[in-house]
Formats: sequence, C-alpha cells, structure tokens
Amino acid sequence: MMFGALLIHSLFTTNAEMQEFAEYLESQHGFRVSTPLLPGHGTFPEDLKNYRYTDWIEAADEALRALNAQTQVSFVVGQVTSAPIVLSLATFHPEVLGIATLSGFISLSMKQRIVKHALKLRPKMIPWASEGTEIRHYTPKVWKRARAYDKIPKEAIYELIELINSTRSILKNVDQPIYVIQSTISKNVDPKNAQLIFNGVSSTKKKLLSIKRGGSLMSVDEGRHIVFREVANFFWSCIDLYQM
Repeated sequence: MMFGALLIHSLFTTNAEMQEFAEYLESQHGFRVSTPLLPGHGTFPEDLKNYRYTDWIEAADEALRALNAQTQVSFVVGQVTSAPIVLSLATFHPEVLGIATLSGFISLSMKQRIVKHALKLRPKMIPWASEGTEIRHYTPKVWKRARAYDKIPKEAIYELIELINSTRSILKNVDQPIYVIQSTISKNVDPKNAQLIFNGVSSTKKKLLSIKRGGSLMSVDEGRHIVFREVANFFWSCIDLYQM
C-alpha cells in the first residue's frame, strides 16, 4: 500500500522549505510526497497581486487530488501561514487520513492587528524578510533556504487575513486526526495559535507538542529533525488505526 503526504510551504516563501522534509518522508518512511509551489510564489513579489487566497487553496486541492490518484491514503502538512490552507482542504477531503500543522498561524496578535490597520498608510510593498523587520526571526541562512520574498505587496497581506478568517469559520468541521506542533520561542507566531487550532477542531485523535528550538519555519530551522520524526510517527499511528 502506498501512502502519500502533501507538504504545503508557507506563504511568501517557496516549496524549497519542504524539500528536506519530503526527502526524509520518502527515504526513511517510503511515502510518496508532493510539495507544490503555490501561485505567485517563486517568481517576483509583484506576482502575488494576481492571486487571491482561494487560488492558493485551489492549487493545494489540485495537488492533493493528483497525489490521491497515486496513493491509497494521504496526509497533509501546513506550516505557519499554510496551516489554514491544509485545514481548509481537510474540510472537503474527508479521505485525508491525518493532518500536521507546524507553528500554524490562524490568529493575529495585537501587534499584527495594529499593522493590519496601518497598511492603508504604508507603501505598496511591505518589507517581509529584510533585516530589522518584526516579521523576521530566522537567521539569513534559514531564510535563504526557504527562498522567501524580502518584500510583498500589501494586497497579499489582505489575502492572508481573508484566508485566516475564512478558515477559522470552518475549523470545527475538521475531524481528522491532527498533530499541532508549535515553536514556543518564535517571535512571529503567538503560541496561542496552537491552542486555538487544537481546541477548534472536532478531531477525536489529536496531539499537541511545543518545541523550544528554532523559529516558526520548523521544516528548515534547528529543531526540524525532531519535527520530521514526530510527524512521521504520528502518521504511522494513523495508518495503524486505518489498517485495523
């Protein structure tokens, strides 16, 4: 039996951040892995203005359908701002066997809400990964590995907020097994996000883990090997239940 895993990269980075994770799942556990590049990413920041949050969900949905055509059962993983995407996917793909969110971002902090209201007064392009920005917590090496944009159009921030709001309204419809993993030292994602996801879903099999290593880009930061192992073991526990 072939098992699949769909790994969705964070918004405003690229699927390069999931490459090592994909290699681990393929070589160590025999999964067939898909790491699609979301529309507007991996080209130029201005391209993001051509897409809405629904386009990101549709791209992930297309990748999941293609993966499902090659496997018996599949899992989905979302990191930071792509966590809402995989949670949305789960609501209209009941066949998904399990979900993992890595420092899932589903609620704005007070500082981020202030930034949201200030966007009307800001220039069209917002610093995202440049030195000194409040958004950035990672080392240059980590950020380079993720191939992130160093600036993004403010329209993309509005789409991110729409994505978060739409997902929170349907969170209770998620009932698949879920593993919520959170970095407790990230400056970008408030740890309360993990509890919001954990408490908000209707899953009967769910697990919560806090890691005190690295930032919120957990698939490329220093605690990544712990994350890889934990997620793989959780997926196998779901497979064991499926095969009973």
